[in-house]
Amino acid sequence: MNKSTVLQFILLSGLYFGLSSSAFSVVYFANDFESGTQPPDGTPMPQWTLPPVFGDAYGDRNFFFVTDSTAHTGNFSLRISYNGRNGVCNTCGSTAVRHKAGLDGVDYFVADTDEDLTFRDVNEGPGAKPGATVFNKTGGYSKWQITSIGNEGAVRNKLSLKLLSSSIDGSPDVFNSGDTALIARTCGVDGKIGFTRGGPAINKRVDCNTLVSWFGNIQAQTPGTSIFRRQYLKQETSTRVEHQKLHYFRPNRDKTKGTVRGEAVLLAAQGKPLDSLGLNAPYPRTGLRHFGGKLSYEPSFGLPVISFERGQWFYLEEEYKASTFNTSTGEYNPDGEYRLWFAKSGQETDTPVLDERGLTLPALSGGGGTHMSLWGNQQHDDHLVGNWYMDDIEISDTRIGWIANPVSSNTQPPSPPPIP
Repeated sequence: MNKSTVLQFILLSGLYFGLSSSAFSVVYFANDFESGTQPPDGTPMPQWTLPPVFGDAYGDRNFFFVTDSTAHTGNFSLRISYNGRNGVCNTCGSTAVRHKAGLDGVDYFVADTDEDLTFRDVNEGPGAKPGATVFNKTGGYSKWQITSIGNEGAVRNKLSLKLLSSSIDGSPDVFNSGDTALIARTCGVDGKIGFTRGGPAINKRVDCNTLVSWFGNIQAQTPGTSIFRRQYLKQETSTRVEHQKLHYFRPNRDKTKGTVRGEAVLLAAQGKPLDSLGLNAPYPRTGLRHFGGKLSYEPSFGLPVISFERGQWFYLEEEYKASTFNTSTGEYNPDGEYRLWFAKSGQETDTPVLDERGLTLPALSGGGGTHMSLWGNQQHDDHLVGNWYMDDIEISDTRIGWIANPVSSNTQPPSPPPIP
């Protein structure tokens, strides 16, 4: 029985046995991408779902794509591309303007308002100028360059364009009535875009929050219990990014229980020549509060420097053990725990590289909020190059462990590692 058949059996039977977990565990999400096709959004796998926005971000030239170019096991993995949508994430913000009605099938753009497209103040305005980039958001993110600006009416509202890259979905490379154009700003040219928290302005690139892909259909986590997440990741040798946020964990935001919006972010920080891995809880009001007041677990804050080599598959598993709830005080107790297992595939051990206890870590709440994500977005102040790959992801209520023999896992379910 191959991996795909095993996953189908899980989905059809309704028995939530993990691919490498205890037979009594509850698997919330699992995918080895061996279908070779787009993972369905809105379909329980086995319980949690991918959001509908995932389908909008999927395709060979989009952000996500199941590819056979590399895999940890089997033949397929999920590729995350920095060049999705013709590199829209490498722009420094954009202004959306609608194309004029009645002008269909044209290779130029005319604003449907009488605004001057060259106007830009400190906070808003298109700011169009020759050489700037324009994306046809409606027409498959075809990428254009402004060659000149003219008047369709009384003001400069017409852009003459040259096609740079065709649409990502096969749409005609033209502008039609009502199409939304994104007039992009150039980092380091059109002024400082955005600002750091309490610091100076930066050349902030687009957040590309679509990449985050928050899981849906999440059931409430019981205080005092754990959620485990395992995945295998690889980045190409050519990748370059200041900080890659691998995914988000956002606990309960119920103010009546002493918590507000906060998050823990697992991230890969650029190093020379290798990358390091860290956990970051960026907001003081986040759930991941250490008894010593520590908010960030990066190498400089006590986490051992871990090499995250490009071009290599790595095993990565986390445990989020929620704090118990004190009904007398109405707040969570500082008895939550976080663990991180991280190693090159084939070199895994049961010793976590990070083992933190005494945390105030509220439980994940159920319902329609945003709680845990499939992936993360990027840091703003670096040009993004290359691809990442994800394989053999599983989220469960018990320790999952690593795939002991990736080569043989094509033909039989992997054996779980010994867990003390």
